Amino acid sequence: MASSLNLPTQHWTVENVYYYVKNLEIDGFKYNENAEIFRKECINGKLFLNLEKEDLNVLGITNFTKRNVLYKHLQKLKATQIKQNSKFTSSPIRVSNNNNSINAEISLTPTINVPFIPLPPTQLSPNHNNNNNNSMGMTPLILPQSNPINNNNNNNNKRAISDLINSLNTNSPIFGSQFPTIQTSPNLLPSLMNNTPIFNFKAPTTTRIVPMSNNNIRLIANNYHLVEIAGIYQGINSHGICFILMTQDSIIELNNLYTDKEMNRNIFSPLQKFKCSESSNILKTHKIQHGWLINNKLKLPFNPLIYFRLNILSNEIIGEIKPIIISGHINHINNYNQTWVSSDLQIDAIEEINSIPTILISNIISFKLTNISHTSLQQRDASYLHHDPENQHKYKLKKGLPVKFCLKLSTRTNKKNSNTRKPVFVQCWNLKPL
Repeated sequence: MASSLNLPTQHWTVENVYYYVKNLEIDGFKYNENAEIFRKECINGKLFLNLEKEDLNVLGITNFTKRNVLYKHLQKLKATQIKQNSKFTSSPIRVSNNNNSINAEISLTPTINVPFIPLPPTQLSPNHNNNNNNSMGMTPLILPQSNPINNNNNNNNKRAISDLINSLNTNSPIFGSQFPTIQTSPNLLPSLMNNTPIFNFKAPTTTRIVPMSNNNIRLIANNYHLVEIAGIYQGINSHGICFILMTQDSIIELNNLYTDKEMNRNIFSPLQKFKCSESSNILKTHKIQHGWLINNKLKLPFNPLIYFRLNILSNEIIGEIKPIIISGHINHINNYNQTWVSSDLQIDAIEEINSIPTILISNIISFKLTNISHTSLQQRDASYLHHDPENQHKYKLKKGLPVKFCLKLSTRTNKKNSNTRKPVFVQCWNLKPL
């Protein structure tokens, strides 16, 4: 067991944490008497790093000084993990801001900081057409993480960005698959675009299959001020404010794209608010049985995975929102004809329950999208129940059948899980054979 503690803390099992706490002694305080409750509450490495002072109190460490000593130890342990394990991929932890006590989800994946150097006119494609505003192709663009565009060179850089996008492969995916670390100029990206697709992206005129990137954002060719973003739609209020869950990587990337830094968003909360322009179909949203009716045409369930288009200059949603279509296959059908689908996209969402018990999901504190299309079926954990009340038995299905579908978060909490923080059920809908 001791040898297992050589693993990064966030990879510890419940038994690893139990063994560590049982043998832990800090400033004369021993925690062996608290180890059993850590095991009972199934505290693994990730949760161990996430613990706040209130959580330690719930776990039976009621002595003020003893609790603070352990909390400071966890913060030091967390900081050590960040420094020593910068090669972790998409491994979120929670950190605490000592001044404002804000819980945060941060990624340990190092930010790729490639200097942005506009291509000279001789390197731009002679065939690109600046008037082709209907083009839906693009290549993910790595923008600078520092030294934002200043006002003096604003127009030149905007033209350079637009020309650079058009000079790249216009048929490359909108949500680029996970790329290797890139240390060269962005104009070498087209050579990395041979990834197996997993999504059907419904463009205005055609349907194409595209992979998902880490940050789930793409720039629109010929429209440097427009981006398309993946997220979970959670409705709109009477003031035209739309509520959408976004991954932290997407929020960080969006902040990097804003020219007005006053628009920067809180990266510590998945739930983001957006204004809707008059052209957006979201303004005509009505609540119906099992979901939403948008613009009297599009029916969506509650909490669907969608993409939307954002004007980063006005910070408004424009145009339509549409569901993202994902590929997979039928994984299991039980005796009651309930179907589970193995998905090429994995959704991880964590809720934090309120003090008042309810059957509905509460505040979402963590949201993550992962492309697992290239992983072994044996290693996948993305098998989702088909839940579509209006089209539940529309097609004859069998195990192994390739299918396409959409995903959503369940509106119901997991009553069998008594933890204050617990995973949210993910379900599929709009299921069709390929």
